[in-house]
Amino acid sequence: MRVGIFVIGAVILVLGLIIVMIYQTPVGAAESILGGWAAVSEDYRQWRSFLSIGQIIVVIGIIIMIPALILKKKSKSDDKPENS
Repeated sequence: MRVGIFVIGAVILVLGLIIVMIYQTPVGAAESILGGWAAVSEDYRQWRSFLSIGQIIVVIGIIIMIPALILKKKSKSDDKPENS
């Protein structure tokens, strides 16, 4: 179960990173060439919204992975036999 949660979080994280990588370049280029006028373009607003969605997906993936890592560490400490 813990591994499944971790894998799901990792897949979501990778998908979000792919979206960010795709849309970061056009957004950055539009901002550097047009400055504040880039916000007038409908394409720029669409790229910016996709970039924001990708960033949100990355954060969701990280949030899913953190509890899985915590559970994994707790289970390893619980599995160790005590020296008596």
